[in-house]
Amino acid sequence: MLKNKKILALAVIILLGLCGFIWYLMSGTTPQDEDPTQPKGNLVTFDGSELKEVENNQLVWTLRAKSMKLNPQTRELYATDLEAKYYKGDTVMTVTAPRGHMAGDRSTFELAGGVKAVNTEGANFTTDSLVFDNKKHELTSAGAFTLVNKDVTITGDKVKADTVLEKITALGHAKLVKQ
Repeated sequence: MLKNKKILALAVIILLGLCGFIWYLMSGTTPQDEDPTQPKGNLVTFDGSELKEVENNQLVWTLRAKSMKLNPQTRELYATDLEAKYYKGDTVMTVTAPRGHMAGDRSTFELAGGVKAVNTEGANFTTDSLVFDNKKHELTSAGAFTLVNKDVTITGDKVKADTVLEKITALGHAKLVKQ
């Protein structure tokens, strides 16, 4: 009888150990957020391409990239080593980023991997990622940013701005320092 209790106790200990080990393995593999700028699907590749959008006979934006990959089914576009230019009146903003993703309906364009921008007024802007809303003609960052202009430096957790950084809204821990 005592032998059966020892075998039963050993079996329970082994079962608990096995369950604990499985839990440990499963809890350590949390799924990472997908990066929408990483290409997915069967793609057609174009090297050294340029896209542009014209509205009311005015150039709204242009996009040049070392490589563009198009998913013909979803019409999503993936760009690498890109340069985007946004136009508003006489002001032009040039944005560079390692990669980008344009929605199939061209409603949004996300730039990622360390975004840098400069406009013709002398403003310099940096952030990790930036989203261009093509319907609202608005730029937003999901993370921290820095904007250095002629006479001020603005930092914050997020930013909303027009396409040439003339009007900006700094969100979360915003800080303005006059030069």
